[in-house]
Order: sequence, then C-alpha cells, then structure tokens
Amino acid sequence: MSSKSHCSEITVEERSLVDYLEPSLTYLIDGQPLQIMIREASGDDSMLGLVSPWLGNLYSDKEQAIVNAKLDLRSAESCRVPVLVCSDDLDLACTVVIADVFVDEKFVKWKQIGIDATPSTNPEDIGRIIERIDGLPELKFRRNQYEACY
Repeated sequence: MSSKSHCSEITVEERSLVDYLEPSLTYLIDGQPLQIMIREASGDDSMLGLVSPWLGNLYSDKEQAIVNAKLDLRSAESCRVPVLVCSDDLDLACTVVIADVFVDEKFVKWKQIGIDATPSTNPEDIGRIIERIDGLPELKFRRNQYEACY
C-alpha cells in the first residue's frame, strides 16, 4: 500500500439512522455513516438498519469470538471482516456486510465491500463468498485510527 494515496478518517459515534433503532455505535468514514455510503451505492434502504458486530453486539459468544479473531490485525495480512450485521438478529446468519481487509504496519485498506453470500450456516465460514457492492471506493485508514474503533 502506498502511503501517498488518500487516507480516509474512520471514527465511531453513537447514532440512530432509522426511527425504529436505539442509537448504537456507528462507523463514520470521513464524517459519513458507513450505512449511508452503502445505501447510496446499493440503492437498498435496509442498509440503514445494520449495526456494528465489532463492539460486543452479537448475541452469540461464539460468533463474537469469530468476529474478534478476524479483527486481530496481527493474525494476517488480509482477511474478510464483518463490518455490519442485521440489527434484528445480531448474528452472522442474516444480512452481513463484509470488507476485504488488507493490512500493513501503518495502514488498513478495505479493498472491496460486499454482502455475505456464503451458503453455509457455519459462522466460521462467514465471508467465503461475497457479492460486491459496486460504487463503493477502496478505503484506506491509518492503522492506529482504525484500531481505536474497536
């Protein structure tokens, strides 16, 4: 990853993007909620009802452990990481947005973002197949700022 390309700012803020949800921690990319970026790219309003699985939000301890392991940037140079899940189920079996994450010592890059299309119901298989959401740019973050979000 070239350090000369644009770095986006990633922060976390408590927000509710739809009337039926309590405020929850929301990722802001250059000040814009990730869910809004995805809705604009996909045309799917249901994206506004998704929430973060990073912050201990999942109902299943096993599924939370899987997400936490994928977030461990020391474990691999690349990984498919769940970044949003359905707020109704708070699990990895419903709608899950996945980012292809690439890491070096200074930067974290989301090369593509998509919806999990893995036919398996085993949570360990999450992200094996994703349907790319066209219209979303590759995103690059400073590693220390990214890690502060979880």
